[in-house]
Amino acid sequence: MGGTGYRTVGVVAAAILFSTPSYADEKACPQADPSFVIRKTESWYDLEYKGSQIHRIESKQLNDLFGGKLPATDCDVALSSRDVMGIVVGWKKDLLIVFGVLRDPQGRPLRVNMLSWSPHAGAFDSIILNDQAELVVRYGTFATRICWNKGWKQRWEFSNQQSQNDPGPCTTMEAPFGADQYLIPVL
Repeated sequence: MGGTGYRTVGVVAAAILFSTPSYADEKACPQADPSFVIRKTESWYDLEYKGSQIHRIESKQLNDLFGGKLPATDCDVALSSRDVMGIVVGWKKDLLIVFGVLRDPQGRPLRVNMLSWSPHAGAFDSIILNDQAELVVRYGTFATRICWNKGWKQRWEFSNQQSQNDPGPCTTMEAPFGADQYLIPVL
């Protein structure tokens, strides 16, 4: 009788294992803050906090972001700090999604502010993460500085001078070519 119980548990465990979807193209991209991971497949991108999904970019949105072409699953390791996590998207690599982390006084994440910026003004030539919370993006004849939580405003700000040599300081919440940002709770 004891052997039957073990066999039943083993069969149930095997059934669960084989029924869990597996994605051959799945890539886990650890971030500078080890509590966060960005998981990518050709069908979805997830932002996870301590192993729990807090945001998903679904297949339809990825299809739109990549213009119907196959979404990239490589990691953007140079775009991660304790406070910022970035993903370059678009089949021309000309769109940017960045998460800014809002923390409590003890440093625990409370929310992330997701910025979706689609200038469509040429492929990004370079994106440099300065310090913990500032990106300098160069594309075509333009350059834009993007700052996270400057002055503790809990928002993304942008430079309003678009010269390739010096994008200037972050002074406005209005992005060149427009952008969307919204808060996602971290549970």
